[in-house]
Amino acid sequence: MTVIWTGGHGDAVVQAATRPAGGTFSAPVDLVTTGGYPSTDVATNAAGQTVAVWTGVGAGPSRVVQAATRSADGAFSAPVDVSVAGRDADDPHVAIDAAGNAVVVWTRSDGATRVVQFAPGHAGHAFATAIDLSLAGGEARAPRLAVNPAGDAVVAWQRSDGANTIVQAAVARAGAGFAPPTDMSLAGDDAVEPQVGIDDDGDAIVAWRRSAGAATIVQAAGYDAVGPQLRGLSIPGTVAVGTAAIFSLSALDVWSSVTSTLWSFDDGQTAAGASVSHAFAAIGDHTVTVTATDALAQATSATRTVTVSPPTPQNAPTPAMPPAPRAPSAPSNRFAVITAKATAGGVIRLVLRARSAGAYRAVATNSRSPKRRLAYGRGRATARRAGRVRLTIRPTRAAKRRLAARPIKVAVAVTFKPTGGAPRTKRLTIPAKATSRD
Repeated sequence: MTVIWTGGHGDAVVQAATRPAGGTFSAPVDLVTTGGYPSTDVATNAAGQTVAVWTGVGAGPSRVVQAATRSADGAFSAPVDVSVAGRDADDPHVAIDAAGNAVVVWTRSDGATRVVQFAPGHAGHAFATAIDLSLAGGEARAPRLAVNPAGDAVVAWQRSDGANTIVQAAVARAGAGFAPPTDMSLAGDDAVEPQVGIDDDGDAIVAWRRSAGAATIVQAAGYDAVGPQLRGLSIPGTVAVGTAAIFSLSALDVWSSVTSTLWSFDDGQTAAGASVSHAFAAIGDHTVTVTATDALAQATSATRTVTVSPPTPQNAPTPAMPPAPRAPSAPSNRFAVITAKATAGGVIRLVLRARSAGAYRAVATNSRSPKRRLAYGRGRATARRAGRVRLTIRPTRAAKRRLAARPIKVAVAVTFKPTGGAPRTKRLTIPAKATSRD
């Protein structure tokens, strides 16, 4: 950090002090000991290179713009005149880029009016000859300057157009001279006190104060130096041949609208839009170029390489898995009563049929009511395979005595239990009577 000021001995001394990062300020050093005026400026870049400017006294009675430079960690050079002696020059301003290239601007009388002049230079080297920036014939004052790290510069000033004061500006790309001045404010009301700024891309802004009848307003105008920014650029690095891939970006321009986005593929195909799809027909490395253009016809392009690979093998169908072995199903306990009748003498004969091998058991009573129940008889049968089986129920002596008295209805519960399965029961009612002895 460097500070510069005038003071002492009737404001005739220009002094400076420096402070390294994290340190303290040095003792003041004299840059000039006679003829200093309270009009100073200083600029330092990230490397520590510094240029200080001020209004001093040159050869003769006129005021001149002077400068001294300092390298990082070095001492200031002896002062040099930047403006030409013979006419008063004052209100100097300085800016410096990352490489140490500096621009100094000031106003100087041409005998009739004042013009804005500039001189390029370099920290540690001599300054070039002064050049007029503003046009002769109108009073130009209050120059302001901004330089970005790359060396792009913008200068603005106020100038009389004969009726009012307007704001004008001129820009210079790094390594090139300033373009002709451009009117920034509108004619008709005074515009004064311009201020400027510039970003790393060279886009600049100029602001000023302008009369609007009874009020005062602040206005600004931008300088669009470059094409749109290619934000969010998405280009796949690898795609499969014949597979459509998505290419996209979000173009942004600081001062102008984006009017077009064009994609060019090295197979001769093109596409327009912020997001497009494309499929390459040949394997290998291919280039893709995208160009975004703004309303001022300024374009920005980017090129990337896409590797197109052989087609991705289709997933072979998964071999059908053999069906999991089924758990053995439980044997069926379903059965049917084919015939059921009581013969003379009360013997009950059943013909049964089941889908599984198993055992049958039959229990017969004379009533389903527990209070009047009489054990009529029992029967069993075994089926060694699916199919029919016969089962016989013979009445007990008590059942025979009851039959001898009167016919009865016999309630028969037939249960079939398949081998390895659960039992199933069916209930029947069979009339029985004793007409003969069995």
